[in-house]
Amino acid sequence: MKDQNISFSKNGFKELINHKEHEILLTSGIGELINSEELKKELINTIKKYFNCEWDLNSEDKEINDNALSRGGNIASSYKINDVIINIITDQGWNKTTVMLSDEY
Repeated sequence: MKDQNISFSKNGFKELINHKEHEILLTSGIGELINSEELKKELINTIKKYFNCEWDLNSEDKEINDNALSRGGNIASSYKINDVIINIITDQGWNKTTVMLSDEY
């Protein structure tokens, strides 16, 4: 991990969104999706939910994410914005998070 002040924990994960060294990448499909201020706000709120560990997952996948919190593993979730499914994935080591349409995965 780039920033040694972030610990592999739930609180550490929640703080990633505030660290300038953590990259949040948006795919071209997401760029096309956020063509209005309302959709931009919806996407920002969804990303905040993700970093607040409010994952839209079944219990088995939530457990996988919860386990990854303690070791810095991959974390992922899917959300629905205006009938469009997006995936948000944080890489192992928590250096970057990618936001993409489900068909871009």
